[in-house]
Amino acid sequence: MPLGGTLTKAFRLALVLLVGSSCRSARPVGYTQAAAIALVEQMAASEIDPSLPSVDLGTWLRETLKVSSVGWALDPGCGDPHNAKRNRVCVSALVPVASDLEVGIAFDVGDRAALAPRPKLEYVFEDQRDLTKYNDLRTLPALVEFMVRVSP
Repeated sequence: MPLGGTLTKAFRLALVLLVGSSCRSARPVGYTQAAAIALVEQMAASEIDPSLPSVDLGTWLRETLKVSSVGWALDPGCGDPHNAKRNRVCVSALVPVASDLEVGIAFDVGDRAALAPRPKLEYVFEDQRDLTKYNDLRTLPALVEFMVRVSP
């Protein structure tokens, strides 16, 4: 699982930020966190999937999943606990879809030296389910609706 089983949302976010800051100090990233997040948040949803509208991804996530806000975090290593992707860098969109349920969507934005010209959807995750094989934004609303219904 990308960020671990039953860790609380706050602890997971703190862990992403802590790992990110320790990784950046060991091997600097050649761009700012703000630039990486803006690249993903402001890209058109249609760049990930041509069947989606040409609205920016942040707006699409808020409107489609009916949430008021989306959290964004830099994730050096792209959530890989074994560091197989240690040179890759992801930006994760953290979407609170219910009081006790948060879905994350990780986008590979390049490596430590440079941002990729076009971010790539890497995986979807949730704190109690391994959704790493799920990578279809078109059906994300149906997945989230199902997860909310079956959430304990």
